[in-house]
Amino acid sequence: MLYIGDMDGLGIKVALGALRALALLYDVLTFPVYVVLQRPWRLRQLSRRVKGVIVEMETEKSKDVSIDVKGNDSTNFKNHFRDPPCKVEKARPIQQDCKSITYRSSSQPKELHIALVREKIDTMAKMLDYVSKKYPNKRCLGTREILAEEDEVQPNGRVFKKYDMGDYRWKTFSEVNILATNFGKGLRELGNPPGQNIVIFAETRAEWMIAAHGIFKQNIPLVTIYATLGDEAIAHGINETEVTTVITSFDLLPKFKKILALTPMVKTLIYMEDQLKKLENTDGYKEGIEILKFGDVLKKGAESKIVALPPKGDDVAIIMYTSGSTGVPKGVILLQKNLIATLKGFCDSTSIYANDVMIGFLPLAHVFELLVESVCLLAGVPIGYSGALTMIDSSSKIKKGSKGDATVLRPTVLTAVPVSIIFS
Repeated sequence: MLYIGDMDGLGIKVALGALRALALLYDVLTFPVYVVLQRPWRLRQLSRRVKGVIVEMETEKSKDVSIDVKGNDSTNFKNHFRDPPCKVEKARPIQQDCKSITYRSSSQPKELHIALVREKIDTMAKMLDYVSKKYPNKRCLGTREILAEEDEVQPNGRVFKKYDMGDYRWKTFSEVNILATNFGKGLRELGNPPGQNIVIFAETRAEWMIAAHGIFKQNIPLVTIYATLGDEAIAHGINETEVTTVITSFDLLPKFKKILALTPMVKTLIYMEDQLKKLENTDGYKEGIEILKFGDVLKKGAESKIVALPPKGDDVAIIMYTSGSTGVPKGVILLQKNLIATLKGFCDSTSIYANDVMIGFLPLAHVFELLVESVCLLAGVPIGYSGALTMIDSSSKIKKGSKGDATVLRPTVLTAVPVSIIFS
């Protein structure tokens, strides 16, 4: 005899099985195309090549600084898909009495990596200053304009809210740098000194990136928390980092009516405005809490005479909280130089060009999206922001006959999670 609970579980299993079958069918149908375009045998050769060469080996008796492994110019990543992988001599075996080994990459650094070293860029603040001078008038961060929200009657009589959307509105690299500078100074005016942690709890959008760089410019550690976490997990991250100021969005702001009761140190909420809706009142929020618009902070910063105190490479850039899938979310500390070192690695291993366009939609609270977008900024690549509700023509918030964000933006770069992870 089947109970309702069993039926629900059975239905879920059937649905997951159907999705796995569709994923398998998709793999089978697209595999020949993948083989022709991606040439996986070459990727396999590349993955098996010698990637590091010994430049120093210290033993109990001596220090050998000779280089045993040599490559040729074809080790440069930009040649990998044009020329066959280089033939590399076999490295000598590591001696048993070896105390330490120093390696260097067998691949040559790319132009962006070289530029970071040449310009002595070791912080995110220096990186944004550099690209804003290199691409001052080029498109940088874009947001799709929402003209109106309308009721759309479905064939079954139900009414759904849909967006009537316009084009992307862009800020140039120079404008983004100015906005970030003003936002950081505005935070200082509100009583946030260098070294005092600040939380960003918001969806991926242009204001998120502007706020982050404003925080970086003032040597304020940025605490990132996933917008999808529950109240207790959010409060845990805020309390553990002793935050007094939280930056959030208009849509997520109401969550703090409950969260503020769990976070006694929070004194200020800054929210990124909605294009259509306004905050009518602050009823239900804890008494004494200061609630400010993102634009108000920008205005304070624009009028401020505060001198920026930029970070150094060894200063904390981010305390990035995990999703909490294995328990309580944990904060991971990343230094400014850690982020720049990762950018160098991205630049060397990935081909991104200034005429590319990126669509940003994965959580910026995750290091993957944050660093990919940062590499795009470094390369002068415009980033247009999107979300699940408006990304494609059939997304739930797109008005019938209108175009989704991807159709309008026509991106060439995006971040994605492998389907095998989703259905594993």
